[in-house]
Amino acid sequence: MPDSGAPAVVLVGAPNVGKSSIVRRLSSGTPSVHNYPFTTRALVMGHFHLGVNPHQVLDTPGVLNRDSDARNAMERLTVASVRHLSGALLFVLDPTGACGTSVPDQLAIRDRLRREAGPESTWVDVVSKADLVASGGFEGVVREVER
Repeated sequence: MPDSGAPAVVLVGAPNVGKSSIVRRLSSGTPSVHNYPFTTRALVMGHFHLGVNPHQVLDTPGVLNRDSDARNAMERLTVASVRHLSGALLFVLDPTGACGTSVPDQLAIRDRLRREAGPESTWVDVVSKADLVASGGFEGVVREVER
């Protein structure tokens, strides 16, 4: 369960975009990492320190681009985290589309989650797998994310 006293960083995005890999690199969290969607089925927490200050990071199940009434329990858990956990929200985007979700669908997911989070939330867009983007293609993705 999240520690209400420590600042939180919550990673959200489509399935298989690299959220769990980022949590493993940034924190003490040890989520399963596999190259298929919906590996993460529950919140997975890790901790890290900035100086002497403890922080927590949460890996969330992926969300698909569909109406809220069609979401499964894992997706609803992610949406509840976006709505109710205080801290920074990091939206992870896979510009290659190799995750199984196209970039336009990932951006639609981002827009829906941002609305769920509300205007007061701290939101950061993170592009994963940038090393896999063909030469010159990365700038186009960045332009799409910035609009």
